[in-house]
Amino acid sequence: MRKRFCSPFRCAIALVFVSLCLILFFNAIVDFFICLPRGQELEVSKFAEFLLLGLILLFFLLSIMMIRLGYSINEIKSKEIMNNYANQLAFELINNSPDAIFTKDKSGRYTLVNKEVEYLTGKSACQILGHKDISLFPMEQALNLMENDCKVIDGNTILHVEEQVSTTDGNLLFLVTKGPLHDSDGKVNGIFGIARDVTDHVNERERLVETLNDLKTSQEISGLGNYVLDIENETWWCTEIIDTLFGIDINYPHTTKSWFDLVDLRDREKISAYFSEHVVNQKQNFNCEYRIIRHNDNMLRWVHGTGRLEFGDSGQPTKMRGTIQDITIRVAAEEILRESEERFRALVEQTMVGIYIIQDDVFRYVNHAFADMFGFVSASELIADNNPLNMVCEIDRPLVRDQLQRRLAGEIKHAHYAFTALRKNGDSILVEVFGQAFIYQGRPAVLGLALDVTSNKKAEDELRIAAIAFEAQDGIIVMDDNVVIQRVNKAFTRITGYSEQDALGKTLQQLQSGLQDGTFYGDLWSTLTQNNYWYGELCNKRKDGSFYIERLAISAVKDANDTITHYIGSLSDVTKEREAENHAQHLANFDPLTDLPNRRLLCDRLEQALSCSARCQTYCGLLFIDLDNFKHINDTIGHRAGDELLKQASVRMRHMVRDVDTVARFGGDEFVVVLEELGSDLTTAALRAGQIGESLRTNLATQYFIDGHALYCTASVGITLFIGGDISIESILMHADLAMYHAKEDGRNALRFFEVAMQTELTLRTILETELRIGIEKCEFVLFYQPQFNRENQLIGAEALVRWQHPTRGLLAPADFIKVAEETGLIVPLGQWILKSACKQLALWQEGLESNHLVLAVNVSARQFAQKDFVETTLKALELVKAPPEKLKLEITESIVLDDISDAFMKMGSLKNAGITFSLDDFGTGSSSLSYLTRLPLDQLKIDKSFVDGLPERKQDALVAQTIINMAKGLDLHVVAEGVENTEQLTFLIHHGCDAFQGYHLGRPMPIALFTTVLSVY
Repeated sequence: MRKRFCSPFRCAIALVFVSLCLILFFNAIVDFFICLPRGQELEVSKFAEFLLLGLILLFFLLSIMMIRLGYSINEIKSKEIMNNYANQLAFELINNSPDAIFTKDKSGRYTLVNKEVEYLTGKSACQILGHKDISLFPMEQALNLMENDCKVIDGNTILHVEEQVSTTDGNLLFLVTKGPLHDSDGKVNGIFGIARDVTDHVNERERLVETLNDLKTSQEISGLGNYVLDIENETWWCTEIIDTLFGIDINYPHTTKSWFDLVDLRDREKISAYFSEHVVNQKQNFNCEYRIIRHNDNMLRWVHGTGRLEFGDSGQPTKMRGTIQDITIRVAAEEILRESEERFRALVEQTMVGIYIIQDDVFRYVNHAFADMFGFVSASELIADNNPLNMVCEIDRPLVRDQLQRRLAGEIKHAHYAFTALRKNGDSILVEVFGQAFIYQGRPAVLGLALDVTSNKKAEDELRIAAIAFEAQDGIIVMDDNVVIQRVNKAFTRITGYSEQDALGKTLQQLQSGLQDGTFYGDLWSTLTQNNYWYGELCNKRKDGSFYIERLAISAVKDANDTITHYIGSLSDVTKEREAENHAQHLANFDPLTDLPNRRLLCDRLEQALSCSARCQTYCGLLFIDLDNFKHINDTIGHRAGDELLKQASVRMRHMVRDVDTVARFGGDEFVVVLEELGSDLTTAALRAGQIGESLRTNLATQYFIDGHALYCTASVGITLFIGGDISIESILMHADLAMYHAKEDGRNALRFFEVAMQTELTLRTILETELRIGIEKCEFVLFYQPQFNRENQLIGAEALVRWQHPTRGLLAPADFIKVAEETGLIVPLGQWILKSACKQLALWQEGLESNHLVLAVNVSARQFAQKDFVETTLKALELVKAPPEKLKLEITESIVLDDISDAFMKMGSLKNAGITFSLDDFGTGSSSLSYLTRLPLDQLKIDKSFVDGLPERKQDALVAQTIINMAKGLDLHVVAEGVENTEQLTFLIHHGCDAFQGYHLGRPMPIALFTTVLSVY
């Protein structure tokens, strides 16, 4: 921009012009106003002249001032633009600078910060401005920053300093430049600061210093120094370590010649030639070992020198840089090692231990002992084979190969193992090796020792076996030829109680119990002398005086002259074993509860009785005894009472028979008595057997006292007589069982002899059982229905009664097969069939208006009711055909309830909840109990036919019938009478309040077709 006059000069010119104009103008005005009052005339032209001149000058001046004003305004605007641009440029430079830039006032409060300050502090400018360092940084750092600020302000000077500050990137070190800020008067009113992060640079510098120190320390430790040889000037420079090594100081001339002067005469020519060759031929690397003579003390030292040539622009070598290391100690050690190796080699060649070196899977060295171990004449012959694995049996080659490879690879350093090796002639030997990895001629190898331990291993095995055997569970005794104890093991002490000190010097006589006589021991030693061995069992005595059963084996030991030198005895305590065998034998033959012979021993005794009877032609007898009401006692009072009853009954029977007779428990509540030697006459034998049987029956029927209860239990006795011959044990037992069965049928608490007719009956019963089983499988049964009527002679239901449509015998009534079905358990499947068929009929009745009111009664047997799934089976039968449960009535007997009262309550309750009703059949014929009668969920009582038959003539039957009816009414139960055969019975029952009736007078059991016809009439 073009320069103008300075501002004061321009102002002076303007003032002159303005003053001149004003003078002229005011002069004219004054003249005009002065002359006018005096009446003087003034020349108009002159006045006008002055006035015009003044106006022109004033205009000119005003024009100049306006032009100048324009220039000033433009200049001000230009300066403002430049100032704004400068300010914007300064702001951008400061704010985007990678350095942290800030200003503070004189009190230390921040007045300006750039973005880098915000980033480093993690705070915005608003959070920083107006705050001091003490509120932004830790106390120690803030005090340091404030101290440096004071130095700048107080000294009015620029300060370059390193400051450590906590930032978002951690503690960083900054190189900070701080300087003062001045006001218009030049006074310091604040400071500025520019901070650059130099943390990495400082750390790198410290690491470099540390590395150099480490290098220097390493060189000092290893005796390694650096040198630089100037080939052109023939001078050299070295570190202090080399000066010390050569025994020189800084005053020693560092020239090439002086260096060679320090080399020992023996190596000087060689080193000089070697060095010259490298320089002339420009071989870059220099590496050699030589001797020097130290300058200060003339001591000889070995050094290792290395070097590398550096070449100039002309391509000629100019310098050599390298290292020199003191190796005197190493060379001395190598010399010692060489001497040691020579001595070691001589020792190795003379030792009897095999030594080898393997490298690269081949033998590098073996000594003579190793070659001889494998059957080779010389070491060279073995090495010629040159494959170590060829000398290992095939099964052990993986082991040996793995051991060699792992040591050569450096995975393991030492190894100790054994393997089966093969000699040159193919024989096997056991070799034990000790191997170690080492460096041989600069490369990994294995050095090993080999020992032939074949004979040692065999001896060790024998000793180990002997040691284990001696410390076995059996007692071991070693005796001399005079049978004096020389040694015993711990098991001997454990078995006999005698310690080793107690036994040594004694004989086996101290163990004798006295239960074996001299003859026994005489035979023992006679057998031992003759056979060199004796084995058997005897009873000996322990140290504490107790007896035990001992199993003893004694062997004689002879020397080469066949003379006995020692006896070896092996003994074990088999007392518990014998006791266990006896106990097991007892358990196998005797009942554990009563201690009577069981069925197995009984059969053995019967065999003996048969043999004796056949030999002497005398009769024997067998009594089969069954306790009549044992099951009731067992179920009602408990199994413990039942067991005690069996034991007391067993004792009574044993006391009632002779010693030659046998009392055995056959099973459950059944016993068998075998009577021997009853005589050769059948009548006499029968009389004696009957007397014994009657005595047993009478005695068993007497009172038992068990757990505070006075109990009675009668017995049914069946007797059969036999004499040795073709009869079998099974037949004898079956005959007695049949006789006992007939005694039970005759009212129990009775005695019956076996008759041939019983056998016939049994045969028929067996046939009937077989046919019954087949009939159930083939569904040969049908249901008949006996109608039931109420007091108004209305048909209200029926009782389902089963009939058997036998394929050959025609229609059979229940009396012909029900008893066999109950005894054989076939009543359960038969009862299930009856229940299912009855439910089907109920479902059909529900479909007709004239029959949907009928209730069907079904008899349930004790065995069927006792089944665990009886409730589920009954409900399933109803559900299967959709029959109404409330129309099904189950008739049960008192015996069902008494067999297991709690079970009966539970099952009846479950079925009652489902809607099924219950009728108690044959009420009054058994041991009725009002206690359970009031608790059972009954709906009906049924008067048994036996009480109805005598009505109305027999007063006792009439009284029972009336009592049952009155009791039922009191318990809110219905009453039905069965077996109504005439009008008088019906009239009596109606008169006394009976609710329902059935019998031949009203309707016989009939098939469903006929029952349907009857239903249509009613």
